[in-house]
Amino acid sequence: MILDKIAYLFPGQGSQNIEMFAGKLDYPAKQLHDIVRKITGEDLRTGIRTSGKEYLQNNLISSLAIVTASAIALEQCTKKGYGKPSFYAGYSVGQWTALYAAGALPFDQLVSVIAHRAELMNSSANGRMISCLGLSNSAIEEFCVLLETENKYCRIANFNCFGNITLSVAGEFKAEILARLAALGPKQLSPLEVEGAWHCSLLTNARNSFRKYLNNISFQPVSIPVIDNCTGELLPDDPVRLRDQLADHLILPVRWEDGINTLIANGINTFLEVGHGSMLSNFGFFIDRNSKFISFNS
Repeated sequence: MILDKIAYLFPGQGSQNIEMFAGKLDYPAKQLHDIVRKITGEDLRTGIRTSGKEYLQNNLISSLAIVTASAIALEQCTKKGYGKPSFYAGYSVGQWTALYAAGALPFDQLVSVIAHRAELMNSSANGRMISCLGLSNSAIEEFCVLLETENKYCRIANFNCFGNITLSVAGEFKAEILARLAALGPKQLSPLEVEGAWHCSLLTNARNSFRKYLNNISFQPVSIPVIDNCTGELLPDDPVRLRDQLADHLILPVRWEDGINTLIANGINTFLEVGHGSMLSNFGFFIDRNSKFISFNS
């Protein structure tokens, strides 16, 4: 199955569920799960089977599960002949899967980085996240500015697509912010089942520690360009700038819509979501209806 000029998209947290590894015991699933277990001590399949949704809500577990499912799917869709991509992009932790796919680091190193990243994030997990549908970017930005004048913390964490924003809030203000957002008349408003407030300045200490950690990681030149969540443009080749932006990823919002539009401007007309679920394909429908968004579930 050869597609048109294509980009592979790798999902982030929010795509996981208890069925994500059901029935997948052959190559490469077993080998990749064995690597995760050897490095982290976590048996993802057993944990999901015995503890289910509660197990997957853990930041470390959901991060590992998402990248592992995407790595399995990448092997499978390559075998099925979906064609060589011109670009990779990944959402949040999925950006690390994209770097792995592009040859920047092997899977065992990917797992180690993801585990350390999650540990640092958890050390700053002093907030929560809220999904907001149906309000404009400008309305939410004005709302955040107003709250800042009242010394209440609320920041945009994810620019997903038109009318779809994720907010990070300080934990003590979540109930009040939910009520005040509801008064603005969104189509849907819901707290997310995550352990902290990600992609915002609440993680500044985690960002600084992660930047130091990345000095010990050797990145190979990517074989295929990777889009950066922080800018919506390509990740830099310069190793110092690359490490800076990968660390900044913890404290800056995910500009997913900008990244997809950059790919479209570079001639991409087909997007293959490689991993579990169809979250990114759903976003794509609202970003550009002239492009094709296809889900390849692991």
